[in-house]
Amino acid sequence: MGQPGLHVIYDSASSDLPHVAELDIVAVHGLNFKNNDDHARKTWTMGEKLWLKDFLPDALLPKHARVMLFEYNSSPAIGATAIKLSGHANNLLQWLKLKRKSDPQRPLVFICHSLGGLIVKEALVAGTLDATYKSVVEAACLLVFFATPHQGGNYASLGDVVAKIVRTGMSKPRNDLLDALKENSDQAMQRFEQGRHLPERCLVLSFYEGDSYGKLGLIVDKKSATLNLPGTREKQIAMHADHSTICKFDSLDSPGCELVLGTIADEIERALAMSRSATSPVPSFPLSSMTPVKTFVQRPSLRDNIRSQLTRSLEADRQGEVKKVGVWGMGGVGKSQLALSYLQCYRTEYDATFWIQADQTASVDRDFLAIYRLLAETTLSDLDPEDVKREVLSWFARASGKYLVIFDGADSLHQTNKDFVDLSQYCPGSPNLHIIITSRSSIAKSMSTFEGVSVEELEESQSVELFLACAEIQPAREGVLAETKLIVHELGYLALAVSMAGRYVSQTPRLSSDLTAYLDEFRSRRRDLLSETPDKLVARYHHSVMTVWETSYDAVSEQLPEAGRLLTLLCFIHFDDIFLELFGLGTDSSSTAVAPWISVLGCQMGADLHQLENWLRVLENYSLCQRKMVQSSYSIHRLVHAWGCDRLRNDEDEVDRFWFQESMTGTESIDLRL
Repeated sequence: MGQPGLHVIYDSASSDLPHVAELDIVAVHGLNFKNNDDHARKTWTMGEKLWLKDFLPDALLPKHARVMLFEYNSSPAIGATAIKLSGHANNLLQWLKLKRKSDPQRPLVFICHSLGGLIVKEALVAGTLDATYKSVVEAACLLVFFATPHQGGNYASLGDVVAKIVRTGMSKPRNDLLDALKENSDQAMQRFEQGRHLPERCLVLSFYEGDSYGKLGLIVDKKSATLNLPGTREKQIAMHADHSTICKFDSLDSPGCELVLGTIADEIERALAMSRSATSPVPSFPLSSMTPVKTFVQRPSLRDNIRSQLTRSLEADRQGEVKKVGVWGMGGVGKSQLALSYLQCYRTEYDATFWIQADQTASVDRDFLAIYRLLAETTLSDLDPEDVKREVLSWFARASGKYLVIFDGADSLHQTNKDFVDLSQYCPGSPNLHIIITSRSSIAKSMSTFEGVSVEELEESQSVELFLACAEIQPAREGVLAETKLIVHELGYLALAVSMAGRYVSQTPRLSSDLTAYLDEFRSRRRDLLSETPDKLVARYHHSVMTVWETSYDAVSEQLPEAGRLLTLLCFIHFDDIFLELFGLGTDSSSTAVAPWISVLGCQMGADLHQLENWLRVLENYSLCQRKMVQSSYSIHRLVHAWGCDRLRNDEDEVDRFWFQESMTGTESIDLRL
């Protein structure tokens, strides 16, 4: 025989695509009557295939497993006194305790052949009586028995059935051996019945023989091989195999293998679901309920797009990956509200949800600490952020529930950003997770498992609905609908701007009674109105429209100063249909020709079309301009354009310099000096 102990034969953490194991599978063989070498492996092997290693792990995906063989001296040849089920059971418990020390709560599945099942049952009884092994019993969620003699068969005691098993390997067993085995087995059965140790969430699969073992017939018949547990806890399945071949498969295509793998996978999923519901629920973060604001306008097509990507099947080579959806768009377009809408709509499908503010590393660390306190039920505060992060990620990796994590406001995704947040260090890797990332940066697209979701301005009808809800005005009033359409058009259908405008109207009686006066006031006081911070009734947002764009502009200027100055330059021309031909540049990077406006951008060398496209690409990454795929041109949101004009009016020298250089291009420009 091989070396006794608990041997790992497969671990997803050491596979070609490493993943932390989510469950442990332990296989326990029966008695080795023929004294075969490596009986622990040969019990499960046909040809060159050890199905527990070669077939089972893939059948369990996306669940990842560690598979172990328990090897013990099961040969009766050394004397009947050596066959003590209790001794083997205690050794199994101790090995499990050692092997599972780093994660004692990991779900545990036992797969047993013949008398190996008696050892597992004995171990569970002993574990119930000894608090040292309590974690093993509590983690057991599925017992799979192949031809295990749980009780006596027709006209036979359990000891008689055991004796019949012995005769399959020894034509003339000694009487003292049979007596010892009978006594051992009968005692084990009595303790099993008396112990009542199986928790309600532990399921049982009983595979029993359908073919005779030569002249001996059925070794363990259905009555002996089943527990007859009440309800749906036990599935009893007949196999077209004898006592020896019932747990051996050489091909995935064999009917027996397909039946066993499929059934085990289904029951593991059911057992884990029952285990989740039986344990205390995981608290969501934050603990207070998070819902969209009352005036939020539903955007079902975008929400359904998120749902579609989070539930879409992965290709075979990507099985087990965590599914992520990046949601990006310009500041104030409604990304956070969209994520909240998804959370509200599908909250019941998750065991818990976690909302993490991701604008800075410090805010992510703060929320991770709060989550750690919830999960660990501790109030400790003096904890190292790296230790906290490691513990939280480890919890997600081994958790068997289904969770939603939302990283909101992850705007600093480029390494050059002052507040750069490396989300790859915080995203859990468990396939049980769904992750949503909201960002002003289109880098969020590259972080998505699939195509991600681009959030643009509201449709006109949605903008009208939002404005009227915030303004608390009935659309039936004469002239209201037409005037509202003019207002939301002026605001570029931007969700945050529309909601703030509506709220301003609701708090200004002269405007709520006469909407026609709003546009004139907005145009004369635009910067002041857009600088207002929204209240909680309008948005769960801490920034004004102006602050949103100032922050994005600063980030652009830090990454590439020329791109920031280009945005300023674009405020002198119309915000729609910005064609590259306006800049009079060729693609020859060696050209020393400098267009008049180049000096405004602070370029020390000649510029070419490639550089211009790079600057525009940076602006596009921060959603400060949009590319029109059909016309090969760009556009700027009308409020971003207006914001740029307003911020320049405070610097007359800068305006004069930009306006002079822009006028030299010969294009129609906007004179900000008026």
